Amino acid sequence: MRLGTFARMGAGLLAAACLMALAAPQTQTQAREELPDERPNIILISTDDQATYDMQWMPITQRLVGGHGIDFTDGLSPHSLCCPARAEMVTGQYGQNNGVHHNTGANGGYHALIDRNNTIGRWLHDAGYQTGMAGKYMNGFNEKYAAPQGWDHWNPYIGGTDFMTTRFYNDGDPVVRRGYVDDISNEYVRSYIDGFDRDRPFFVWISNYAPHRAKKRTGETEYAVAAPRFRGTLADARLPVLDKASFNEEDVSDQPLGARGPKVSAEEMQKRFTSRIESLQAADENVQELVDQLDALGELDNTYIFFVSDNGYLLGEHRLSHKNYIFRESMAIPYQVRIPDADGGAESRMPVALVDLAPTISELAEATPERLVDGVSFAPLLRGEAMTWRDTQLIQTGMSRPAFESWRIRGARTDRYTYGRDVTNGFEQLYDRALDPDEVTNVATDPSYLPVLEEMRRRMEALRDCEGASCSRSFGSMPDPR
Repeated sequence: MRLGTFARMGAGLLAAACLMALAAPQTQTQAREELPDERPNIILISTDDQATYDMQWMPITQRLVGGHGIDFTDGLSPHSLCCPARAEMVTGQYGQNNGVHHNTGANGGYHALIDRNNTIGRWLHDAGYQTGMAGKYMNGFNEKYAAPQGWDHWNPYIGGTDFMTTRFYNDGDPVVRRGYVDDISNEYVRSYIDGFDRDRPFFVWISNYAPHRAKKRTGETEYAVAAPRFRGTLADARLPVLDKASFNEEDVSDQPLGARGPKVSAEEMQKRFTSRIESLQAADENVQELVDQLDALGELDNTYIFFVSDNGYLLGEHRLSHKNYIFRESMAIPYQVRIPDADGGAESRMPVALVDLAPTISELAEATPERLVDGVSFAPLLRGEAMTWRDTQLIQTGMSRPAFESWRIRGARTDRYTYGRDVTNGFEQLYDRALDPDEVTNVATDPSYLPVLEEMRRRMEALRDCEGASCSRSFGSMPDPR
């Protein structure tokens, strides 16, 4: 077991170490090889398509992760679709720089990822970390691809899953596993942790499938599937969005074409919601198993645990049941961090995004990103230090249709406004969330908002092709509506 801090070493050993340092200067790598590595372990837990309100039905995760660290209540998935979001998570770059604009198509899926071996797994492995991953990776990854560089254990599932039967990559020796998919992914990662050298830190990623919909063998979609032990346990829970203004919109003529269909069925959305929160119970229970394991190994007080979803989800708001929109419900995600030795939990409204994960984890691990990252590390905040943050967030969506370019909406978001422009037809969306938190009134054509619209256009244009630090510039104050 690694020592908690360098100060806990005996005085004699400390003196000897100092004399050795004077006699023969060492590199950082050499020093780490000769002394226990005190850097923290880092665990990333992700879910798939989880809405923020779903956390009400994950009490274990709330208590053991956010309750011992920070709950970022305005966490964002700025490109809210599975594959682009996951590409952001492992590269720290937006889609215009990592290549992934959608789940499928010429600029979508795993094959579109630029420099596939250059991800956070390699960065931390090169810095001396033991690494492992199990669960969902990027759409299109299969056994024809080699494991990305830097992963001691690489075990995404290949070919999809119906929740109860899953084919795992298994470090290049594919195997079909029967049983609940998220239980199996968590078991794999816990076995990796058990096998790691206790004198070196580790980084692992548990990528849960819930609450994503399952796929039938015919290719049709159905509801999310809960582990057998949780089926029917939350039948009395009520979908929180049923009373929102956006769920009961009457006039949708000012909304995008995709939100102008007939009203969705409240009964159908309730069924989908029930299946989703019941499917999350296994992920919640496995957080307890993980924390118990870390505690037994003496590693809990030296481990950061990040909990996020790849994107949010709409269940009837704006007459939609999907993601890949710039509506808040599509971009808002659970985003919590357990901090070693934290006495309790706190909330932060700082709008951290998925693109900030890789820079943050890298800084905590003292690793160097091997890409020009677009995100910003919020590690100082986790250490209790004050820090400023960007005032405008790039947001965007993509599409896979070959007749058009792969971008659909390019936009920007501030603490008050959400703006987007459809690149295929020029349709603009502008929402004043201070006055319209449910985003039911598109004010892009309201003359009183023209100064706001023009400024949001300017910010979007400045960010749409950004890279590196230019993605987090400060634009200053916004004009007020007339």
